Amino acid sequence: MLGIVRSQLDEKDGLALVARLTARRLTVKQYDTECKKVVIGIDLGDKFSHMCVLDVGGRKIEESRLRTTKPALQKGLAKYSGARVILETSTHSPWISRLLEELGYEVVVAHARRVRLITQSDCKNDRRDAEQLARLG
Repeated sequence: MLGIVRSQLDEKDGLALVARLTARRLTVKQYDTECKKVVIGIDLGDKFSHMCVLDVGGRKIEESRLRTTKPALQKGLAKYSGARVILETSTHSPWISRLLEELGYEVVVAHARRVRLITQSDCKNDRRDAEQLARLG
């Protein structure tokens, strides 16, 4: 079980999580179910998009850059089926939100001008925007 934990968390957090799971007597199957409770923020770009995945505690599980294509998005999000995905409005948000909803994700499209957290940020970049979107979820 520790191998599963280490693949997603650093050693200190992993050991703490194992202790919590042991105290709660969760099985590996139950742990896998809990791990799927994540929020994904995606900052969409014309060619590439940035994705940030947060667990229920708000810790980063994954950050990645993927092509803004149907196959790349399907592959990049496959292990998080059913998760909540937060997108910022853009040229690509209509077709991507439809695609993700068809694949079973809970999709929220945030209006770009109304997301002050991103629009008024002093440190603006795609990776950070993806994280801020995930934190909104």
